[in-house]
Amino acid sequence: MYKVTGGQRFGAVWDNGKCLALFQKGVAYIKDTSTAERLREMGYTVEGEAEEAPKEKDSPMEVDQSAKMGKKKVG
Repeated sequence: MYKVTGGQRFGAVWDNGKCLALFQKGVAYIKDTSTAERLREMGYTVEGEAEEAPKEKDSPMEVDQSAKMGKKKVG
């Protein structure tokens, strides 16, 4: 997760109709790497690293779906 700081205390930063970040008490948190780079280009301070994406086979959604598929009603 990226922590973004800059001259803005509250409110949103917009670019071409897209809300890039929402500041509260001078700090915004974002996950998207491309958004972090764009904010850096706009003069904001960006700290942190990108989070690793979870592996698909380990995701809870995948486990739930496979469990449901194994149970079939007989009757």
